[in-house]
Amino acid sequence: MKNLNEDRCFLFYNATFFTLDENDTMVEAILVIDGIIKNRGTRAELLRFWRENFQTNNYSLKEINLQQTYVYPGFIDAHLHPITCILNKTYFDCSKLSSLGQFKEELRKFAAAKANSEWVIGIKFNEQQFHNPQEKIFPTRYILDEIDTQHPILVYRYDLHIVFLNSRALELLRIESHSANFPSDFHGEIKVDSQGIPTGLLTEDAMKLVENIMPQPEKLILEKVMREFSMELASHGITAIGGVVSDFDLDTWKSLQYLKDMQQDIALYVNVKDPLLFFQLRDELEQNFQLLSHHLKIQGLKRFMDGSFGAKTAWLFEPYTNLSSNSGFCATDLQLLGEEIEWAAKNNIDVMVHAIGDRANTELVNLIEKHWKIEPKIDFSEKKMKEVEKFPQKNPRIRIEHASMLSLATIKKMAQINIIPVCQPEFLRSESNWLVNFIGESRLNITYPFRDLLNHGLKLAGSSDAPVESVNILQAIKDCVVRYKINPNQEISIKEALTLYTRNAAWAIHQEHIRGTLEIGKFADFVLLNQNLFTIDPYNFDSLEIQQTYKNGRRIYPPLNFKG
Repeated sequence: MKNLNEDRCFLFYNATFFTLDENDTMVEAILVIDGIIKNRGTRAELLRFWRENFQTNNYSLKEINLQQTYVYPGFIDAHLHPITCILNKTYFDCSKLSSLGQFKEELRKFAAAKANSEWVIGIKFNEQQFHNPQEKIFPTRYILDEIDTQHPILVYRYDLHIVFLNSRALELLRIESHSANFPSDFHGEIKVDSQGIPTGLLTEDAMKLVENIMPQPEKLILEKVMREFSMELASHGITAIGGVVSDFDLDTWKSLQYLKDMQQDIALYVNVKDPLLFFQLRDELEQNFQLLSHHLKIQGLKRFMDGSFGAKTAWLFEPYTNLSSNSGFCATDLQLLGEEIEWAAKNNIDVMVHAIGDRANTELVNLIEKHWKIEPKIDFSEKKMKEVEKFPQKNPRIRIEHASMLSLATIKKMAQINIIPVCQPEFLRSESNWLVNFIGESRLNITYPFRDLLNHGLKLAGSSDAPVESVNILQAIKDCVVRYKINPNQEISIKEALTLYTRNAAWAIHQEHIRGTLEIGKFADFVLLNQNLFTIDPYNFDSLEIQQTYKNGRRIYPPLNFKG
């Protein structure tokens, strides 16, 4: 029998464990060995079980009193951008600014500390936060030139679908009047004025012109901020993520040793032009670390249908309410996307596709219906879930990221095809003051339809899309219930919202057989709260505290050397 030393057997007791299994079982203790839940029950039952099955002269059990806290499965953020989140910690954060003048002043100070040739990069710019309605505009090259003309300046809007450049940056990129010569598969915009002169605004694919030449911080700095980011996730109870990386992330990803030292498990989705690179990256990961495991796994492909509401690039059937002709646009070649979806299904590769506008979602669901062919057909109902879990690597899954604006007919078709919608509840709060002005009341009534999606049996999963939104899962759970006057009839309960970040998120990243609930045989990933999540008033969520986070039975937050 395998010898276990003293730091491999743990009995956690004196808490209320909400397991979130099919029977909503609650227990007061769990037994963890080698990071796996071996049994659940009372403390006395588990001590007896341990003595009968594991106690030998070489076995030692450590008991941990959880002080009457409330325990839930570790949270899973089903979609975020880890490399972007790490890099962003080295850039200027615009998220707290409330005026255009403050934006100019603070970015000018940030630029003053840089060498003349060094790029000045701002992130999380949101003009809708400015108090003065006249300042709710995108910063053109001329506005950014008022800040600095010596440094190239690049500012990302918070949704990551549009960037703003000053004249120096445009010059370095050689983006000049009538200079654009793009391939046929280009789906983006270089905004120009009435004279055809670039304004400094780039959307969607045009952003790659900048990202392909972006300088990278030093490796030691990246390693430091990677650890900070991992701890930030742990402080919000997150033990696993669905991570998205793009072509221009790959060098950073590899320099950080494929993020293997992050404390969270990562199911990775790659947004690379050549889908065959999926196999190359997976083989490379396995050869370097023999880590093709549950800690770090390349899970699927990422693709796009459109952009965002804020950048007015989400693909709509009708024009934006505040624009006479702009309905957004399709950000992909539909025929090619259909072929890639079909190829992924044949090769047992999961797929996630970004779609926000009503036309984007409708066209995408029709495309999936035509090309996503899985044989034999799999019943993904609750009754059949256990059968599917026996073969977790087969039967690929397809997700729609955001699934923001959906007709009832589209939702019904999604349910028939077993599409997984992955939402970002924090959008409800961040867009509450302006979305109706962009799309109007009638379309607001089919936006973020969480209740309809759940009622039709879809496994709606939750995510932050960080750095677009914060990784504060408790805030996102509150947002699902409160909704801030955006389609309030679509509110869901706290328990349902928690499921978005546990059971359903585990399903979305194709790992429900090892995480998402506190069941025997699954990872001992759990989070301790100071109050009962199911009885607290949503408007009192500020009093909730994540006291501890455990990954594989080991505390990762606060860190073990924490003296607080």
